[in-house]
Amino acid sequence: MFVKLLNGYITKQRTRKETDLMTGYVAFVFLVIFSFQTNNMKKYFILLGVAFGVIILSNCSSAKKTAAAIPKSTYTSGVSTVIMNNCSPCHIPANGGKKKPYDNFANVKTDIDEIIRRIELEPTVKGFMPFKKTAKLSDSTIAVFKKWKEDGLLEN
Repeated sequence: MFVKLLNGYITKQRTRKETDLMTGYVAFVFLVIFSFQTNNMKKYFILLGVAFGVIILSNCSSAKKTAAAIPKSTYTSGVSTVIMNNCSPCHIPANGGKKKPYDNFANVKTDIDEIIRRIELEPTVKGFMPFKKTAKLSDSTIAVFKKWKEDGLLEN
């Protein structure tokens, strides 16, 4: 009966924390049952150590799993908003812009290296963008373009 109950619990999808807790409980129950069946204290303390080790180690997680949880930057989630706010009207045809349109994913993806190069220039250097502004974009705004590039230039 205990095996059926345990098997039913394991076959259901659980979060990592629920699975780790169940592993710890099973180890503890096994330890208690085994300790009553033996009079050898050395085995009891070894099993007790193993059970606590399982419980402690089951709650460890790697940095890779944490890093995987960070969402990737996409064109629609960040870059398009930055472009609409900082490159309009020149690069937005709907707003009367006559420069290369950056209101679409394909053009921005194609020119991302040039865009990053030009927005990182000093305002006094020829080719600086945004052209009509006298100050550079903030570092956090420039970082939006760089992160998008690092994340693989995803659209959605």
